[in-house]
Amino acid sequence: MTPEEHPTLEEWIEATQSCCGIDHDDDDDTPPPQPPEDREPPPPAPDEA
Repeated sequence: MTPEEHPTLEEWIEATQSCCGIDHDDDDDTPPPQPPEDREPPPPAPDEA
């Protein structure tokens, strides 16, 4: 590729971050980061309503 064909650093960063959040890996097989599921769900609301 010639230097003219290379996108600017800003364009490259935007392109790499827009694909799947912030994923700087070149592996497209890796799923996007999942939220931590270690937190317990909130206690059920009382049935006094």
